[in-house]
Amino acid sequence: MKTKLNLYFLLSMMNLWFISCSKPDEFYKDLLANSDRNYPGKLQNIVPSNGYYRFKLNYIIPPNNSAAKIVLAGVTDTIIFDIPNEKSGLKDSLYVDKLKETSYRFSIYTLNKKGESSIKQNILFKIYGDRYKSSLSTLNVKSKFTAVGSSDLRLIFFPDNANILVTSMFQYTDVNNQVVDYKIMNPKDTVFLINYKTGSDIHMINGFIPNKGSIDTIFTQKKLLKLP
Repeated sequence: MKTKLNLYFLLSMMNLWFISCSKPDEFYKDLLANSDRNYPGKLQNIVPSNGYYRFKLNYIIPPNNSAAKIVLAGVTDTIIFDIPNEKSGLKDSLYVDKLKETSYRFSIYTLNKKGESSIKQNILFKIYGDRYKSSLSTLNVKSKFTAVGSSDLRLIFFPDNANILVTSMFQYTDVNNQVVDYKIMNPKDTVFLINYKTGSDIHMINGFIPNKGSIDTIFTQKKLLKLP
């Protein structure tokens, strides 16, 4: 009996030590030792996305209506968003616009209805704008090829390794003298223009983003392609 009591005492102490030393569940509340104050959970799965003079933030709101507001605290400005009760525990997003073309660093945290703060997290955005837009140029043709007996034109372009090409739009005349508007999403360096009328003009517009996940595509001016 004494052995069983000692074992029970030992297991109880180990459990008490585990509870005391374990980190609190940060998803829906953060507890202070010897305190009856419950703090709101922090936002989870935060995904920041840069944009054209704006940014987007995706996240999961902590459950149980523990958080009432989202706070973005920057160096000079603080932005506060209300959290509707019906969105508690769900995925959501927010946008901030009218920004400058520069980098922004924010501390992001939630507040409960008492104004108590969650754990703070840091996020960084690099906003792009007209300066980035002016650096873009329409891709140049590296080579062209038409197979014998075919009217399809194959164009190979010099890539733009500094940016991500997300779309290309072509306008050309086909063998039936019809103007063709051809749009390609996520194009490669090689493009085929079907039934191209030999010698006719080809115009192109390219759409770029600076980074994977950027939310706004920036388009170049329409350009008359010079074929080699």
